[in-house]
Amino acid sequence: MPVRRVRVCPTPAPEARAAGCGLRAAGCGLRAAGPHHRARAPRQHLRGASTGGPTYWPAAELAYTADLDDAQLRLRAFVELHLPDTGTEPIAGQLAASTRLWEQAGPDGAGRAWERLWRTFPQLLVVPVGTTAAEARTAMAGLRPAAEERPGLAEMLTAVPAGAARLEDLLQHGPAAPVRHPLAGQERRPCDWTEL
Repeated sequence: MPVRRVRVCPTPAPEARAAGCGLRAAGCGLRAAGPHHRARAPRQHLRGASTGGPTYWPAAELAYTADLDDAQLRLRAFVELHLPDTGTEPIAGQLAASTRLWEQAGPDGAGRAWERLWRTFPQLLVVPVGTTAAEARTAMAGLRPAAEERPGLAEMLTAVPAGAARLEDLLQHGPAAPVRHPLAGQERRPCDWTEL
């Protein structure tokens, strides 16, 4: 499934800018990457209002346009950066904040609030930055139990595709390549974004 266009929208988080989130699609001549001039959704939509939680603000949003036979598919991922020498708790906390967005009820309790913004909830992508492959595997091995001990997050990870991929692998092979490691389930082999 070729990816025609990838857009990376970094949010104002300094660590997102420092990581240089300009990713290219594999086999794609068109590249659209730039600063996130305005949020895809107003902040009130990203607030865990029904749970009283803080606003979820991902480090970046990655958007794909993929060609499937005669149709096009739009895919999104919320990107969280894992910086060297940081433990797994900050990332697990950010993923838990995304859970509040995922669980937030829609108007009058009908459906979920995010359904007004997207057809499917964006995938979650944890990107270890500036790490060796071995360091990234160690960090992700620690992230899985940290995520699983949070009941809401563990439940969401059974419904929302989530994975981890090193920034260096994404830049070298492209975001559609089989470089993602699932955060949920028993599977540990790298896969592409459609297999999460």
